Amino acid sequence: MSPGFFLAIEGLDGAGKTTLALNLQTALLERGRAAVVFKEPTHGAIGQRIRELTRDGRPAWLTPEAELELFVTDRASDVANHIQPALAAGQVVILDRYIISNLAYQGALGLEPAKILEANRQFPWPEATIILDLEPTVGLRRVAERGGQFHLAFENLDYQLKVKAILDAIDLDQLDLPRPSSSPQPRLFRLDGHQPAPVLAHQSLTLLWPLICPKA
Repeated sequence: MSPGFFLAIEGLDGAGKTTLALNLQTALLERGRAAVVFKEPTHGAIGQRIRELTRDGRPAWLTPEAELELFVTDRASDVANHIQPALAAGQVVILDRYIISNLAYQGALGLEPAKILEANRQFPWPEATIILDLEPTVGLRRVAERGGQFHLAFENLDYQLKVKAILDAIDLDQLDLPRPSSSPQPRLFRLDGHQPAPVLAHQSLTLLWPLICPKA
């Protein structure tokens, strides 16, 4: 059985994370590699609660700390029920948003990176992360074009600009990552999210395949 592989895809709202995750899954399956896609916030009770609370802006009681706690509680269920079992079964887990989203989105609310990482220390760190770089105005335009209701707590220009500044500054070598010291240094790739979806999928697979199947 092939060992599992954990990939997270990060970026602003509208960056194309979900499309890339699904395209990568299809490409891996076509190459005979088992792959699953999960998304955070999840579609469980806590994930749905996060969406409800942020749809019209944050209620007064939802402090940055309380918001982070909701994400961490949702993630605990995701890791226990989906991510870890899939990795144990030898699948490639492709996750649409993960801990770096906390660093960026709750960091933009003023939480310190060390506090965010400490809250996530019990969770596995991805072996590879892709950050899709995109201008916030482009991302928000894409969100509007795909229809549906904006989540006003997150999907506004001022906030997205703050999030992008944090994403641009992420350096895994400078972070005290929640991972076993014996595990390999995780990889971080930045791709231009303005590119067409098929181009992004091809670039991503080219980068990831030697890591996912090093003997192939």
